Amino acid sequence: MIQPATCLHRIADDVGAQPKRTNQTMTSRLEQAFQKASVLSESEQDALAALILAYLEDDPRWSEAFSSSQDLLAHLTAEARGEYRSGGLAG
Repeated sequence: MIQPATCLHRIADDVGAQPKRTNQTMTSRLEQAFQKASVLSESEQDALAALILAYLEDDPRWSEAFSSSQDLLAHLTAEARGEYRSGGLAG
């Protein structure tokens, strides 16, 4: 059986980064999840790993996309409010 900590390092290697280490252990909940996953078949483990990797790779992109668009969204909101107040938009 592969140890959960080893799985986490392999996932991090696949993503292309080392795991962020604020402490030296996983949370007990993550440890429990890896323990349960360790009894799955190889194909099920691979499917689960693919889901985890996809989430870890996509999540920062979504956060970055939304954070970089905040100024534009604020500008468009202010512009739309101004048009609405001046009667330019039907309300």
